[in-house]
Amino acid sequence: MESVKCVGALPYKCVGALPYKCVGALPYKCGGAREGAKAHLPVCLHTREVCLHTLPYSRVCSHSGVCLNKRREVPSRIREVRLRIVVFILLLIMCTILFKRSVSAEVSPTYPPLVSDNVTFAALAGKPSDNGALNNEFAKKQPVDPTLTALAALNGSGFIYQTEEDSLTGVPSRTFALSTLDNFTLKQNSGVLQLSSRIEQNIMLNAFRISVGMSFVTPNNMSDGVMDTFGGSSGVDELSNGCRSEDNSYYSTCEPYTTILLHFDSNFSDSSGYGHNVTATGAATAAANKFGGASAYFDGTGDYLNLASTNDLSFGSSNFTIEMWVKGGTNSGVGFGKGLLSQWQTDGEGLGNISNWSHYDSNYNDGYVGVVFDGRYVYFVPYHNGSSYHGDVLRYDTQGAFDNISSWSHYDSGYNDGYEGGVFDGRYIYFVPYSNGSYHGDVLRYDTQGAFNAISSWSHYDSNYNDGYRGGVFDGRYVYFVPNHNGSSYHGDVLRYDTQGAFDAISSWSHYDAGYNDGYYGGVFDGRYVYFVPNSNGSYHGDVLRYDTQGAFNAISSWSHYDAGYNDGYYGGVFDGRYVYFVPYRNGSSTHGDVLRYDTQGAFNAISSWSHYDSNYNDGYRGGVFDGRYVYFVPDYSNGSSYHGDVLRYDTQGAFDNISSWSHYDAGYNAGYFGGVFDGRYIYFVPYSNGSLYGDVLRYDTTGANRSFKLFYNAQDQSGGFAGAPWGVTFQFASGNTTYTLASNNSLNNAAFHHIAIVRNNTTIKLYIDGIEQDSISGFTGSINRSSQDLTIGSYPEAIKGYDGYIDEARVSKGIARYNGDFSSSLPSSPYAATNYDMTLGSVNTNVDIAPTKARLILFEEDVDTITVNTDLMAYVSNNGGENYYEVILSDEGNYQSGRRILTGTANLDTTGTDMKWKITTHNNKTCRLNGWSCTWD
Repeated sequence: MESVKCVGALPYKCVGALPYKCVGALPYKCGGAREGAKAHLPVCLHTREVCLHTLPYSRVCSHSGVCLNKRREVPSRIREVRLRIVVFILLLIMCTILFKRSVSAEVSPTYPPLVSDNVTFAALAGKPSDNGALNNEFAKKQPVDPTLTALAALNGSGFIYQTEEDSLTGVPSRTFALSTLDNFTLKQNSGVLQLSSRIEQNIMLNAFRISVGMSFVTPNNMSDGVMDTFGGSSGVDELSNGCRSEDNSYYSTCEPYTTILLHFDSNFSDSSGYGHNVTATGAATAAANKFGGASAYFDGTGDYLNLASTNDLSFGSSNFTIEMWVKGGTNSGVGFGKGLLSQWQTDGEGLGNISNWSHYDSNYNDGYVGVVFDGRYVYFVPYHNGSSYHGDVLRYDTQGAFDNISSWSHYDSGYNDGYEGGVFDGRYIYFVPYSNGSYHGDVLRYDTQGAFNAISSWSHYDSNYNDGYRGGVFDGRYVYFVPNHNGSSYHGDVLRYDTQGAFDAISSWSHYDAGYNDGYYGGVFDGRYVYFVPNSNGSYHGDVLRYDTQGAFNAISSWSHYDAGYNDGYYGGVFDGRYVYFVPYRNGSSTHGDVLRYDTQGAFNAISSWSHYDSNYNDGYRGGVFDGRYVYFVPDYSNGSSYHGDVLRYDTQGAFDNISSWSHYDAGYNAGYFGGVFDGRYIYFVPYSNGSLYGDVLRYDTTGANRSFKLFYNAQDQSGGFAGAPWGVTFQFASGNTTYTLASNNSLNNAAFHHIAIVRNNTTIKLYIDGIEQDSISGFTGSINRSSQDLTIGSYPEAIKGYDGYIDEARVSKGIARYNGDFSSSLPSSPYAATNYDMTLGSVNTNVDIAPTKARLILFEEDVDTITVNTDLMAYVSNNGGENYYEVILSDEGNYQSGRRILTGTANLDTTGTDMKWKITTHNNKTCRLNGWSCTWD
């Protein structure tokens, strides 16, 4: 009997009418030894016996697999008719499928299915939300087979999906929403994944890539198995007369130079074409304004505006203009580093990092007490070289390398009188007279506008008050010399110089005996009051002397004093904008670290205004420095046993009496220092003695990588009586490892708005106030550092105090120097306005494997004005690197989100080439926004 073979594996079914097939996998046998069996057909078929059931064979066949059902003849004609019916039905089904695909393709064609078990989507860029995650904003709708199941994010973060119908194509789809912007994988248990020709999303992608397993399947419009989609700044080669916003959208018809424009009329929105998101903390709009309906008001206690870092603020080596109108508030003249507009960060973690510390031996071992920074140079105040008092000034150029001898110079002024402390009034440096063997009052002065080594730059004046002074204070007009000892006794006779008078005129000088003969060491100015730091009147004490600069100098009513009760002896002080810190030195029996603090918002004679904290670092300090957030206490002599370099630091953002707010670091240079100064980035500790007088300077870097620029307002000298620095409106910027400073060195009249502008014009950068140049840097060919720090308005980053006052019409312009000379006669007389321009946006070149003959553009467009497609907005593609462009006739495919639509179109490429480029142009001064794009080809 002949054997019959069928295709499949048990269990199998005989399915349907003739002819039927046994469905399964090889091999299996159906049937037995029956005459006439047809072994070449993969069917259970016998000429005389037929299986007419769809049940498993065990129900109708014998155990041997022989069909045992009712025997019946099936005429060959009937079999032929049935066969034709089946064929007809199959053809009908196929035609129906093809028709549906054709209709769908007319709306939005789909790619052929990818027959692979793993498909990887790599999303390389997008717009994260404020917390760095996308929060399901990142969504793509792709038609998929309903059997698609397992979904997993490569980074372990979850994402969701749901089945829905595409609103444009009617094709069932699933929406995949990522919770983070990372690569993810779609895995299929069975079926296939189909890729839509549209990628729908509510953000723009920088790059979008689809890879299929290890072998590439090439759907339509894909030349190499990779979907060539590019956008964002990395995919753009040309942007002419247009703007890119912070979410990588591109605007047409906006003034290309204005990157930030804040009118502050009723809100804090950015009116530039870049549309930056502005976050307000505490700040409010106020009725006081220069133009429009309002301005931004900051009360100085934590108010600020914040803009996320963006390339629009990366000036590099290009021209730029920063400008605003400002009006000071009640306390605008108080404090240090009140940020107006800055992109700068203090590196709070750097104190314990040895790489932030450096030192340099100047080889001038002369012993210095005090230091002055004039905006470029650091001057070390001469005192005693071990054998005699001297007047040999050491100077460091901050624009040179710290460890390069060429950055250092010195000059012997010839007045070997011994000085303690220095004061800077914006042009002149005053060296505070102390002792040349006898206490004296002969003041040395250097003109910073003259050559350092020219005798004509130096002068001196003998005030004839030979009382010996330790430290000086500048209040914006007057220099106060701090009384200490006159050779016979401690005293309180203050010497004062009026900087508006001639240096050598006796009428410019005055003095007043406050009557408290206690001996003081350093002073602090808080914007109104001068505080003289208590030291010793024979015994160490804590009796603070205060002068009210709004009162007459020689009126007893202008003077007061308060015994804080902590008789510990202090050397210098620091003011942080609210509190005055008195630097601990010695209490008579030993050195100590018990810091005394006064709250300037409290009554001077109220015990509640005073507090102290024992840091437990009883090392003895001389002088302090404030960098905008931290107070540094300068190390000197520990317990009378040894000099040291252990710096004590207090974080003003922490509680004064909390140990976690305090830290210290032993820099390893146990030498003893006397005073310090901050140049905007570095703190310089003044070398005094390590047992013998020396000149080894210690330096600390307060910043990390996030330093670019800062525009701020400084009160006058805030360095505790032993140091001076620029004040008034100041602009600093970083280029590489160098910090540059421009300072106005004058106070602003708080009764009016003042225009401030910083302008780079090629190699010159200038600071203007009310259109008049205040300071400049020439011959600068460098590039300003890029910072990832957010832009802050109204506060210095991380500062305890911010700017107190009003800011109106703030504008940042990149690529243009708007003012090239004094413009006081042509100050802006109306709100800034952006000029409209048309835009050309062009892609980078993308090389493909096979020369394409057709290209398709997909644009995600948002109307601002009413846009007529192919008139106000036009698109082009090229396959020879832009030598020939072919217009893409765009059509509106509908909205993918409210107010945002998809525009698509194709173009035939008549030239031969493999360098793909596209460009988009706008016309007729119509404003639109491009949120994303895709270019594919075949």
